[in-house]
Amino acid sequence: MSVRIESHTEPIPGYKLLDRLGSGGFGEVWRCEAPGGIFKAVKVIFGDLRSHDNDLVRYAEQELKALKRVKQVRHPYLLALDRYDIVDGRLMIVMELADCNLWDRFRECRDKGHLGIPRAELLGYMEETAEVLDLMDGQFGLQHLDIKPQNLFLLHNHVKVADFGQGKDLQGVMASVTGGITPVYAAPETFDGIVSRFCDQYSLACVYQELLTGQRPFDGSSMSQLLMQHLQLPPDLAPSPPADRPALQRALSKRPEDRWPTVRAFVRALREGDGATASVTRAGTSTGDSTDNLGPKPGSGLHGLSLETPAPRGVTETDNHAVLATPAPPEVTGPGPLRPALVIGVGQAGLRVVQRLRFELTERYGPAEFTPLLRTLVIDTDPDTLDDAARPRPADRLAALPAEMVVPAKLNRASHYLKPRRNGRNLTEGWFDPQLLYRIPRTPQTMGLRLFGRLAFMDHYRVVMAKVGAELDAALSPDSLHLTEQRTGLRRRTNRPRVYVVAGAGGGTGGGMLRDVAYAVRTRLKRMGYEHPELVGVVLLPPADASLAPPLALGNTYATLTELNHYSRPDSTFTAGYDDRGGAVKEKDAPFTRVVLVPGPVGSIFSGTRTTP
Repeated sequence: MSVRIESHTEPIPGYKLLDRLGSGGFGEVWRCEAPGGIFKAVKVIFGDLRSHDNDLVRYAEQELKALKRVKQVRHPYLLALDRYDIVDGRLMIVMELADCNLWDRFRECRDKGHLGIPRAELLGYMEETAEVLDLMDGQFGLQHLDIKPQNLFLLHNHVKVADFGQGKDLQGVMASVTGGITPVYAAPETFDGIVSRFCDQYSLACVYQELLTGQRPFDGSSMSQLLMQHLQLPPDLAPSPPADRPALQRALSKRPEDRWPTVRAFVRALREGDGATASVTRAGTSTGDSTDNLGPKPGSGLHGLSLETPAPRGVTETDNHAVLATPAPPEVTGPGPLRPALVIGVGQAGLRVVQRLRFELTERYGPAEFTPLLRTLVIDTDPDTLDDAARPRPADRLAALPAEMVVPAKLNRASHYLKPRRNGRNLTEGWFDPQLLYRIPRTPQTMGLRLFGRLAFMDHYRVVMAKVGAELDAALSPDSLHLTEQRTGLRRRTNRPRVYVVAGAGGGTGGGMLRDVAYAVRTRLKRMGYEHPELVGVVLLPPADASLAPPLALGNTYATLTELNHYSRPDSTFTAGYDDRGGAVKEKDAPFTRVVLVPGPVGSIFSGTRTTP
């Protein structure tokens, strides 16, 4: 029987797990009670070391190798490692429990009106971090390679550098990258698979500006943008105090050999600058370097030894971590009715609505490329329905949808969902009875069961959200507004987007996906900087009379509306983990800004049957 990782278990004898502090793509961290009643942190690495056929195992092996390199290193600013064990093939690391990390401290300062951590306080943290990094480089030839705010912890107002799992020996001057890196803070040479002894300095410079000002030197919102910025573009140092910019400019040089000789030399250059105007409140009043009694509070508990990357601004909270965000452009309004919009049809009912909408728009304004400000997308699980989407039906006033408007989210066979993913878990763990998987027919369909609709969304989450993101980007393009104004003769109302999610509450796909699509899109819009995104739910209902609608459709409708009502209450929080690469959502807002309930005609798809309207 495999080891159980859950509250009140002891995967390592004598170390009782209490609560999970954070998780990421490669592992999770738990607070535990050690022998003698002392509290510790336990990091559990995903992957079975007894296997040799997946990336998780290679990551666990790398982490184990790094532990063996650093286990003898002792330093007051290095998070203490107590022990590590391999239990049933799982690598478990027991370490010192800190009070909080620098990202927690940054958010505390922001809540007090500061742009970031006051400069004098932050420089103290940077000096302590630099001492550890120079020790590891100078005496052990080791680069950390994952310097970020959430790997720099605080214990009684002093830094504790943690997580050398990405650490790499430098054999001579250069070494190849064999593990993952955090692209937000990564030195440009690491994108070419090369590690120099100046990588950590570059990362720390990015971290310093972010924690001081709330803005990163490179703020791309996608991997491709970050790659281009780190490799080709100069850093944006405008948010930093003028006296800090020369030191940062050198630390962020594209060529490793052009940076400071040591990390301490870089921090010393910052310290010697005149930073009197560095700490500024959001209202724009200078506060000098006062800490305003905002120091970390010992014993406050570690709020997540997170393995993910925090965001500098426009922050959206997800499951124990924050996701990368960029600010939205300023709102521009006008007297007309136009605004960027995305209509997402979910399931067969949603497909029919989108087909009717596209038919009416084409009849009035011409083909879809004439109205690029209004985007449409369909998500469905049924292969027959997906094929039918491409067929025009002018007699029913339904347009044919091109392939780029349709996202197939087809169900798979049971064996697909039972396979462990990179985090060592399968997709159904914790919320779905695995025995139900064997009810999926040979030609996979939801059969009207909402659980299967939700399962399909989780399985295709990344594909769906990549398409949603692309459609939102296209709708928000200034060219889209200009062309739509030209072709329609209408004028703008606002450049703020609105998203409509249309689904039949009685169907397995529509009822199963509606809530999750709403929250996933809401999170995406917040990542794009829209603090209060506008989402409208258009919910198509079957007749309430049991003689006119299948019982399953009525049951689905009741469950769907009950969920929407529950998560619209101010005391409710929605939490979901969609995949093993940070696809997690934690939202206190209602799924929709408003919901429109639309009765469907008797005997239609809205009633839960497969006939056409």
